Amino acid sequence: MKKQILLIAILACVTSFVTTSCSSKMYSTRQTPILRESIPANPIIADMEVSVDKKIKGTATVRGGGATFENARQMALWDAMESNLADVVIDPIFSIRVRKGLFSKRITAEVMGYKGTYTGVHVASEREIENLLMYREAQPMMLQGEGTATKGRFFNR
Repeated sequence: MKKQILLIAILACVTSFVTTSCSSKMYSTRQTPILRESIPANPIIADMEVSVDKKIKGTATVRGGGATFENARQMALWDAMESNLADVVIDPIFSIRVRKGLFSKRITAEVMGYKGTYTGVHVASEREIENLLMYREAQPMMLQGEGTATKGRFFNR
């Protein structure tokens, strides 16, 4: 009788072990490049409210051999947006720490920035389209260093 009870207990443990599943979380942010020139559409402008009086923060830690800086950064951005009900983190600044052990690697990323929340969308006006075209024309100059970028502003020398 004791052998039968022991056998049933072992089978129950094995069954519960086999049927138990593991779960994992994947984090993603909206950073997909779109070739807008290839899509014929009226330009749409998203209105955004930026809270510059208070910074928001997010933290994430990734472990294991497959841990990368980019994974940690994306998870930290996700944490900042999720915990502060933000749509975007404006002007994000990252702090990344790496700790390598004998058998493992741990990357901790912290992000700090301003909370951005979308308030609406509308079809672009002629003035907004002109501003967009001027911005696109200025991009090569900014990338070549023909000016000074300071806190999101561009100044000619």
